[in-house]
Amino acid sequence: MIIEVSGVGFQNMGAALMLAAAAETVSAWPNVERVVASLKTGSRTQRASVGCASVLRLDAERRLWADRVVESGSRAIPTRALERLSLYKPERVDALLDASGYALGDQWGARPARRKAQLFKRYANEGKPVVLLPQALGPFDDVEVRDATTSALENVDLVFARDMESLAHFRELGLSGVRIESGPDFTNLTVPPAIEPADSTVVVIPNGRMDEMAGSASGLAYSAFLRDFVDAVLRRGFGVVVIAHEPMDQRYAERLLTEFGQSVAIEADTDPIRTKALVGGASLVVSSRYHGLVNALSQCVPAIGTSWSHKYEQLFADYGCDDSLWDVGDPIAVSMKLDSWLERRSLTIRRKELQEPAETIKADARAMWRKVKAAVSA
Repeated sequence: MIIEVSGVGFQNMGAALMLAAAAETVSAWPNVERVVASLKTGSRTQRASVGCASVLRLDAERRLWADRVVESGSRAIPTRALERLSLYKPERVDALLDASGYALGDQWGARPARRKAQLFKRYANEGKPVVLLPQALGPFDDVEVRDATTSALENVDLVFARDMESLAHFRELGLSGVRIESGPDFTNLTVPPAIEPADSTVVVIPNGRMDEMAGSASGLAYSAFLRDFVDAVLRRGFGVVVIAHEPMDQRYAERLLTEFGQSVAIEADTDPIRTKALVGGASLVVSSRYHGLVNALSQCVPAIGTSWSHKYEQLFADYGCDDSLWDVGDPIAVSMKLDSWLERRSLTIRRKELQEPAETIKADARAMWRKVKAAVSA
């Protein structure tokens, strides 16, 4: 079988990690010949770095004619010649796994759902299974988003909702003929290479979407929160490493560097697996990126999060640490809470408390993959 993974790429660390994690698992199945991703999914070198070959499709959201040109052009070239170059014609793909993470909901508008509707319908018409890997869904109060999402999901064989609120939003769509299950984010199963732990280091992972999604006032509060948090951490003798998951986050890293100078280190490595290793060696993580938090919690590293979506609340609930979600509009709490969080005994206790839920959620992710394998092999 040839399996395509879509909806992810190298636009940010989380998307790249999801692609790498999916490719790692699926390529190990005995009946899978190759895992492929569209030409839009980063460069050929990037796709190869996570074990993906290329399917000759651009997934162009507005330029559908470009996809038609690429596909018609590929028909004139022998299949074997293309596949020696790790290039696969779309008709060679046997199943589609969408690993978007979060693309269907009011916050994104109708365009992503419309594009997925076109792609999913094509696979369904060809009798090929489509599975949505665990992702956040909804809300769907916007009529256009709701209609476009319904059109997309009615051609899906199996959907995994990443949390209970997403499951509820899906059920509100009334798609009784579509099978849905619960399943956790699956990047927790990716094991990074061992690196020397960075003791007494706090990793900060900002998110430019905090002000994009919540408005300018919240953006100003978020900048102040990051500044106050880093200042408090440094005054308590901890080192700080800032990791930007994508370019839109870089401005926060640069502001912190301007404010605190060489007291703050900026991690520029774009390898998502190595980044996960860095997070795993930290004493504490404060992250506004979902996969920054998953990287921490799945490795039993205490984590503090800020939120612009229900997916953050649900993640902390899964790991049994509801007190880990902080309000960026309450700067006084930063200093008051950090004293107890950064105390060595407190960090040790929190690490131990994360062990049981981390193992349970990893077991759930393995069970999810078994269901996916059965769905695409049926």
